[in-house]
Amino acid sequence: MSTPLSGTLPPPAGRYDNIRALLRAGKDDEAIVQLCAMTVSRPDDLVAKELLFDAFFQKRDWQPALALAEELSWRQPDNARLEKARIATLTNLKRYDETIAQATRYLARHGDDLTVLDTLKVASFFTGKTTEAIRYGQRALDLRDAEACRNPPPFALNEPDGPPSGANVISFSLWGAAPFYTYGAMINLVLSRTVYPGWICRFYVDATVPPACVAFLQGNGGDVRNIEDEYPHVGLFQRFLVMNDRAVGRFLVRDCDARLSTAEAELVRQWIESGYPFHAVRDHVMHNELMIGCTWAGRTDCGLDIVELMRRYFQFGPTAKYGHDQRMLGLMLWPLIRSRCLVHDRHYRLEGVHTLPLAERKGHFGAGHQNLAAVLAEVDRLGIPRLP
Repeated sequence: MSTPLSGTLPPPAGRYDNIRALLRAGKDDEAIVQLCAMTVSRPDDLVAKELLFDAFFQKRDWQPALALAEELSWRQPDNARLEKARIATLTNLKRYDETIAQATRYLARHGDDLTVLDTLKVASFFTGKTTEAIRYGQRALDLRDAEACRNPPPFALNEPDGPPSGANVISFSLWGAAPFYTYGAMINLVLSRTVYPGWICRFYVDATVPPACVAFLQGNGGDVRNIEDEYPHVGLFQRFLVMNDRAVGRFLVRDCDARLSTAEAELVRQWIESGYPFHAVRDHVMHNELMIGCTWAGRTDCGLDIVELMRRYFQFGPTAKYGHDQRMLGLMLWPLIRSRCLVHDRHYRLEGVHTLPLAERKGHFGAGHQNLAAVLAEVDRLGIPRLP
């Protein structure tokens, strides 16, 4: 989940501008160094300490994040935002019983809240209370839907007339040298030949991707784009740019560390046959965002400008912070496509949304493959060269 403090602090001003820019860019370590110096010289600077909490939270360094959340809550005991920050951090530390107790008390005092409902969903799921987890997840999804529909962007979807023209493209973002993602991109490119014959894999890459990986993608039919050429500094958002490419007909947005599969392709086939211009898949208890960033699809001929929607979301400039890609889709795109989107969902329902149920099965679409030995075994089995 994104940090519960994201977007809630006062607007950028003066001494904190550079820090906020670093956090938006995902440069958490640089922000932490500067913020630690600030808090040493000014120990009562609570804004700096909230920003430092944000940096540790985004970095997933939970112990110092919890220490800061507890100090901030002690200093401002009536601040509900800081209470939420503490509860969210407890969840990530897997202190689920404490999470459930504190989150339940929070809801009793303050009413439903997205962050707190999501912590209860997670804590309930990992303590074996699946029915309760789904109940909390549904309440959070309903809140997200209501929030998105209250103030939709001032645009309208144009109903396509007939099938789209242009290429079918699977769009990925790729940066860095982490093997789960570099090898994952290469594996997905090979898998696409049989899972999605006739589809093109497009990879938005940056300069930190190993040259041997880029060469493999280019040499094996991948469409490689420089991640900074079209809309810089947006990380995971980059793969959404395919929606504005009028040379594309239909597109899928996917994660490099997940795997394309025939089961997923069957859902895509059902979507195409439905005639709906957009598609979304949610098939896990944790999937209670309106749109999961790596399991949605659409057409380019609906008159919607994804770059304009992103700009409206980036009030203070682009952000690469974790979770914001899904939040942008939910707030900006979902209310425009809600009635024209086929949804495959295992657990959740929204009134007025055409939803097809998914049966229970092992695993879920969009799951990351983060076991290096297993990934390397895939690489060898598919005849993909090892990266230097």
